[in-house]
Amino acid sequence: MNAENPISVRQWLEKFRACPRNPKDFAAQFESDWYDPFFSSGGEILRRVSRFAKLIEAVTDPYILDHYFIWFMEHDLPFSGKPYDDIRFDLLSGERSGQYFLVRLDCAGRKKWALFSERYGFFAPEFVCGNVRGMAKYIDGIGRQFAQGIQPVFLLEKRAVPQAICSERRAGAMNFFEGELRKLFRDGKTLSSPSFAGRACLGTLGKDLRVRAQFMTTGYADHYDALKITVMNRTEGEVDSLLVRFRDVWGKKSIPGNPYLKNGVFPHIWVNGGKAEWYAYQPTQADRNLLCQQVTDYLDPFRDRQQERTQDGPRLVYICAPLRGDAIHNIEFARQKAQEVFQSGDIPVCPHITLPSNADPACSVQDEAAREMGLRLLESCHQINVYGSTITEGMRAEIRCAQDQGIPVVFEQEPPQRVRPRKRIVRKGGHER
Repeated sequence: MNAENPISVRQWLEKFRACPRNPKDFAAQFESDWYDPFFSSGGEILRRVSRFAKLIEAVTDPYILDHYFIWFMEHDLPFSGKPYDDIRFDLLSGERSGQYFLVRLDCAGRKKWALFSERYGFFAPEFVCGNVRGMAKYIDGIGRQFAQGIQPVFLLEKRAVPQAICSERRAGAMNFFEGELRKLFRDGKTLSSPSFAGRACLGTLGKDLRVRAQFMTTGYADHYDALKITVMNRTEGEVDSLLVRFRDVWGKKSIPGNPYLKNGVFPHIWVNGGKAEWYAYQPTQADRNLLCQQVTDYLDPFRDRQQERTQDGPRLVYICAPLRGDAIHNIEFARQKAQEVFQSGDIPVCPHITLPSNADPACSVQDEAAREMGLRLLESCHQINVYGSTITEGMRAEIRCAQDQGIPVVFEQEPPQRVRPRKRIVRKGGHER
């Protein structure tokens, strides 16, 4: 029980047997080394320890009695299922080398004993039985195996295929993390053009900036209680990063009806045996929205022309449509689409209407300048609407520019037909759009 100065199982038994069974005599309990502050007070301590004491008294193997010390854990709460108590068997000295194990006793409903060991892995019990005698006999058996260095056949068989089992479990956990990231970022509002890979989500912020979001631990292994946001430059590497802790965003959450979590929990994902789940509390959509808002507030200063794109009121919508060819027809087509955007309450930005009247398409310098001006207009817009059943080379350049800037691209027809570049009509000093 005392981790700093542990005593052997045999010594613990001697002290326990000599200790008065007075629930209020804490001094005697400390002296006998069986009182643990983790346990409830009064008679509850005596009742709970006494159940495990029956098991310890039934163990006879000298290796267990003289080379191990014990300590108790009260009301352990698993990821799923009922709470339980357990007693841990640890070596007094030296490396564990697979010899650490614990015995669990379900404290709700039936009294079922289960032994979990380091050598077998804590994903599943090595041995289960329904009574003290059967568990004590098994502990005596593993004591002899540890003393003589014997590897049981079932353990050798289990170790023959660990990689496949672990890979399957890891894949399950990774799928869970990916699913949670998709719930946060798949709409593209927080991270533009999101893509998902395992525990990470990648998105764009602008022409050269990318962002990665991934679940992280901040204290306990396999307790994922934070989201790390990393801003990266495509050529120069990491620019900045932020660790968003769930407890800072959501606070402590109450768990109604759970007597073992009366004070609530700080939300986190727990990976146990390769299985990942939210521990006790499942975030709501409102929780996710609040977390996304925190991420958005952090990323906004890194976005290109963020101030213009996050203003309230009507959005600037860029009209992307064919121009060259039947120019008169195409300009009228673009004007009609701009009218539709205007009637919807947004502000149309239509270079078809303004630029052709000021730039001479027969002059390569003016024509190229008009193209660049159109792209500059696009960079200040909130959205680009793509119209028509074909994508011309000029439209393709506008779409690429929008994607680089993190501007949402909306197609009127999905998917648009991608036409092969047609043979250009060579004009003096001019070229096709």
